[in-house]
Amino acid sequence: TPEESRSAALAAARALLIEAGPQSVTLKAVSARIGRTHANLLHHFGSASGLQKALAEHLARAVCETIREAVLASRAG
Repeated sequence: TPEESRSAALAAARALLIEAGPQSVTLKAVSARIGRTHANLLHHFGSASGLQKALAEHLARAVCETIREAVLASRAG
């Protein structure tokens, strides 16, 4: 599905970011990692910049969710 394809691309982009730094998060590298075409990623993100922005938003949401869960766990004792 489109959601699965987008999610796979973001997971691959995150892995590339961790492994090789921000310069490695390119449409070509991400598409190769997930076995999709460059055009497929363009469809979902519009550009390399769009992919990088989506990755930043994805990571920010994940960090906020982790903090939220920690606060709730702390409040629960």
